[in-house]
Amino acid sequence: MAALTVQDGRVGLPAVTFEAAAEAGDTVVAGIDAGGWQLGTVLIVVNASVDTDSEVTVGGVPDVVDVPFGETAVIPLKGGGISGNVLSIAYEHHEDMTVAAVRLW
Repeated sequence: MAALTVQDGRVGLPAVTFEAAAEAGDTVVAGIDAGGWQLGTVLIVVNASVDTDSEVTVGGVPDVVDVPFGETAVIPLKGGGISGNVLSIAYEHHEDMTVAAVRLW
């Protein structure tokens, strides 16, 4: 498993660095949603495959997110009111997938 670094999205998407999805999955520090305040963090998943859809499962998210081939998904990473809560990310197919964790504000 690789630990994804949360990047500052305020600098703009072109400045965000994407990494290859790890075969064993990744981990990321989630955003905080408590007391009316939100520090929104998202996982951006790019599936560059030409013929294979992939499912992404993120701890703390109740549903599996389908990322069709050739598409990009933006998945909210909410860790609740716990600062520094680490979420696990699992990929059905990691080949041809790149990911980035981005704090939106």
